[in-house]
Amino acid sequence: MSETASTDTPALNRLLAALPFAEWEQIRDACTIVEIEKGQVLWEAEEKGKYIYFPIDSLVSLMYESSEGDSIAVATIGRHGIAGTSIVMGLKTPDRAVVSYTGTAYQMGSGVVRKELSECGDFQDLLMTYNQGLLTQIAQNAICYRLHLIDHQLCRLLLEMTDELKTETFHVTHAEIAEVLGVRRESVSVGLSDLNKQGVIETGRGRVTIANPKKLRSIVCECHDVVIECRDRILNKYKAEHRN
Repeated sequence: MSETASTDTPALNRLLAALPFAEWEQIRDACTIVEIEKGQVLWEAEEKGKYIYFPIDSLVSLMYESSEGDSIAVATIGRHGIAGTSIVMGLKTPDRAVVSYTGTAYQMGSGVVRKELSECGDFQDLLMTYNQGLLTQIAQNAICYRLHLIDHQLCRLLLEMTDELKTETFHVTHAEIAEVLGVRRESVSVGLSDLNKQGVIETGRGRVTIANPKKLRSIVCECHDVVIECRDRILNKYKAEHRN
């Protein structure tokens, strides 16, 4: 994992951007920009992680595994959030955090985070507020996995990736998508083929491009809007009330 000192503005991660600038200045030196790579395990379930991550142009999936060995992503975190809310509270994590898209993130040591929480009231308030949005995402994902077709789940994931990565082309395989959704690879291949035939996406070897974003948004299930509206409402309200 490569790293560089953080001299950037907090706008690279929207959660940090919601902080008053004075508080960002207080925690800036504790943040290091690191590259995290697809497949990298940031922490295992039941561990007390050493670091928390604020993704910039990467994605982190929180994976839960059954006793039979099946796994599913209960949440995917990008530039609008933080990976490690359990760690912030000094708890063992119930999930396994795996990088699902290579990129960069702000990294902070868990001990440093807890120290800063006691000194930065807005930082503490913001992380606890964000946790509400994360719980909404986890609950909505559970509903979507249970009630909606694979095509809808794929549309939701692609829109989420577009929003978090600010691109409409993703280097991702069918197997990697299947792991996130907790379904068979063949189901993902059939679903992507259907979306391709409708002109919604274009696929290549290890690549998916959104060809018609408007149509994609027209067929995605309501789960996407529920999560996005909750997330934006929380962050925008916080930024409006606390920004210096």
